[in-house]
Amino acid sequence: MKDTIVLYPNLGRGHLVSMVELGKLILTQYPSLSITILILTPPITPSTTTIACDSNARYITTVTATTPAITFHHVPFNFNTPSLPLHILSLEFTRHSTQNITVALQTLAKASNLKALVMDFMNFNDPKALTKNLNNNVPIYFYYTSCASTLSTPSL
Repeated sequence: MKDTIVLYPNLGRGHLVSMVELGKLILTQYPSLSITILILTPPITPSTTTIACDSNARYITTVTATTPAITFHHVPFNFNTPSLPLHILSLEFTRHSTQNITVALQTLAKASNLKALVMDFMNFNDPKALTKNLNNNVPIYFYYTSCASTLSTPSL
């Protein structure tokens, strides 16, 4: 079985791109690993436009073609989407996705040796609930996907 690190970004494009770049960085240090990125696939609504979905699909296709060690695992998501702003809606999607992500991790664990789960800091899943049924203890890390200006803000 292949040793795999699973990355779980939030829905936003900036979070996805940042996680892909993290995956590429990991592969430069550990080329024998494979990286699997979990992609929540929300239903198409006025808030989640087809333009955004098409743009992400093209980006994912490009990454898959240029970096074969990075694969994407689409997690279907059925959630009655309320009319909320997109930034709030993404938090609701991740909050209600625990069962779907758990099933995805269990599926991946059958085909590979999970070495770690790296979650976006904005994913409001209980990390222990996600990995409780896996055969081994998978370490869980949180990744802060943000621009440098946010990190440079002085604390008050």
